Amino acid sequence: MRLCSGISVLLGLLLAAGCDGAGKEAGRTTGPATIRMVLPVEFGKPERPAVEFNHQAHVKALEQDGCGACHYVDAEKRLLPRMKFKEKPADATDWMEAYHGLCITCHDDRLAQKQAAGPGDCGDCHRHLPAAVSTRRELRFDYSLHYRHARASGEDCSVCHHVYDQQQKKLIYQKGAEDACNACHIEPAVEGQTTLRDAAHIACINCHIERQGKVGRTGPWLCTGCHAAEGQARIEKLEEVPRPDRGQPAGMWITGKGATANVVGFNHQLHQAQTDSCSACHHQSIGKCDECHPVLPGQKGGLSLKQAFHKPDSGRSCVGCHQELAGRGQCAGCHQTPAGVPGQAACQTCHWGPPPVRAEKTPPPSVPFTQVALEGLPVVSEDFPKEIEIGVLAEKYEPSQFPHEKIVAALDQGVKASRLARRFHQKTRTLCAGCHHHSPPDERPPACRSCHADTARAGKDLPDLGTAYHRQCIGCHQAIGHEAQGCTDCHQEVSR
Repeated sequence: MRLCSGISVLLGLLLAAGCDGAGKEAGRTTGPATIRMVLPVEFGKPERPAVEFNHQAHVKALEQDGCGACHYVDAEKRLLPRMKFKEKPADATDWMEAYHGLCITCHDDRLAQKQAAGPGDCGDCHRHLPAAVSTRRELRFDYSLHYRHARASGEDCSVCHHVYDQQQKKLIYQKGAEDACNACHIEPAVEGQTTLRDAAHIACINCHIERQGKVGRTGPWLCTGCHAAEGQARIEKLEEVPRPDRGQPAGMWITGKGATANVVGFNHQLHQAQTDSCSACHHQSIGKCDECHPVLPGQKGGLSLKQAFHKPDSGRSCVGCHQELAGRGQCAGCHQTPAGVPGQAACQTCHWGPPPVRAEKTPPPSVPFTQVALEGLPVVSEDFPKEIEIGVLAEKYEPSQFPHEKIVAALDQGVKASRLARRFHQKTRTLCAGCHHHSPPDERPPACRSCHADTARAGKDLPDLGTAYHRQCIGCHQAIGHEAQGCTDCHQEVSR
């Protein structure tokens, strides 16, 4: 979305509700409609404290005048992205006089008409207040909210989506080019473009006000309707939302220009169903990842393509998202161990497609393509014992009977219940790495004391056997919320 009208920092001040800029340690809170009217940094330090402006209170008080009381509006009284000044203030004095001329004049006029009016003294607006934290919340335009807008517009995507045609010098709708708003509208302001904040408020508020009285229901135009917790709680969530259609494939190969690894077979339709909006992955624009992330680092700045896909601490990367899911519920027991990060052998789980040179000539995978055949549990044997006796604390406790088969069966059941886990744990023996964290899954693991001695060894960066057992067992129980975390839950005291 792009608007050809001029940009104004001033509208950003009045529409960016709750920009307090205070630390989280502050004890005072302000509502989502409270705006701190801060002097631009290039004008230097202000003489007085910034004004805290209640935008919603002014909207209600000036309801008869509409947005035109403070902002420029067009012939149809549609909100335009700038304040009702003759021109943008040039310096601190000009800025002050522009606001005083608008605000104080309005207060004086209303007072003369015996209407409720704001203060007229400097100290009543420019008050020394303690730092505050705003309760303002960003509104997430998820699939449900998007579909409700699409349905209200009669599936007319051009109501919101547009591109700027350089030849015609105007906004046009181009089917198949629908993109996220912040693909064009960015922060901070760029000459010739409207910021995301301004564009969203102008488009949304104008549309909601225009629809008022014309249709049965319309969206909010007050700050609290979108940016307060109670306002967001009132937004209806649809249980069934059709898959947004932009011509995106159901299954596809993922690669990048110049990449050499086998391409990734990606079930786009399945992943889309697991998210609440396209921005869960496409955080800047809806396009191919290598349009922003180059194959080689440093080409365009930011993350390389490999980093973007494999960054472990980002919920938008493949590895980061998978690891975040693996750290929840029953999966967390194994994934909190050193074996939680997959090794090189796991690469082919995703990179199972053809080499990049053949990918263009190979039809993309069909959906569903994540079904895999899982092997069954091993037969109880010497290599896979049913129970294991652990007698580390023999002086104080009876040997602990470790239900080896029962625990593996519970983990196996959890894997089979999860589509993601099935994909990455095709072999039951992979589960062994959760405890036997340095042993190849296809081999019988050695005894724990082969690495962990009965007592701590000086200079060795390894816990002793008892500590290793407790870290592993209790750490797993704590991660999954298992109640057995006390000594006698596993050990029976020796009778004297």
